[in-house]
Amino acid sequence: MSRDLTKTFQKDNTAYFECYYRDMQSFKKDPVNPTYVILDIRGNVVTSGIPSKKATGIFYFFWTPTSEGDYLLIFGGSVSGYSVKLRRKFKVVRTSWKGEFSSSSSSSSSSSFSSCSSSCSSS
Repeated sequence: MSRDLTKTFQKDNTAYFECYYRDMQSFKKDPVNPTYVILDIRGNVVTSGIPSKKATGIFYFFWTPTSEGDYLLIFGGSVSGYSVKLRRKFKVVRTSWKGEFSSSSSSSSSSSFSSCSSSCSSS
């Protein structure tokens, strides 16, 4: 029996995405020109930008999905002269509310993706 490991986020809830950039020796290292892009199932760019630095080699961004569906996240950059890209699929589903709705309610989802290193797919 196979298990679907696709990360799921709820529509209209802020999601946190994080990438660890590493060199060939697996040490965290800041990339040159770090980027991210989210594509929809048709390959259209939904959002893109430059992630924020959390610590050496760790970069992140927040995004609030407004449409349900399947998406592809790509973190990119250059580490030790190598072009790196980390691709991860994820799904956005309808927001489900449990209990009473309050206009002050907020929730967020997070995802910390596997290390993005110079051994990731090269371009």
